[in-house]
Amino acid sequence: MHTGLEYVGKGKNCPFCGQDLKNAERIISAYRNYFDEKYQKYLNSLKTCYSEIKNWNIENILSGIDSDFNQACSHVKSWDGYLKEETDVPNISTEIGRLRQEGMEIKKRLKKKLKIN
Repeated sequence: MHTGLEYVGKGKNCPFCGQDLKNAERIISAYRNYFDEKYQKYLNSLKTCYSEIKNWNIENILSGIDSDFNQACSHVKSWDGYLKEETDVPNISTEIGRLRQEGMEIKKRLKKKLKIN
């Protein structure tokens, strides 16, 4: 509709249905008002979403989590000599890899839904 409104006034007929536009000033005005305000707000919100998705770096986030976890594990292991039992620290590398993959898939789906290249 927004694109079609650009063609209204360039001819006598509606670019959508071909009807005569002689008595359609009020409806055309209403459409223009709608697309001028609300449509622009909608486009701006899409641009904001796109910017957030584009700047979302799952790799950096997960690398930071992995690094923090490994550092914490190192601290836990340093207590092994003082404990009766050896601490069993889980390996989260597999989980981090899975989260990386899921994060990238989510990002792809959002970009597709927002029709972003």
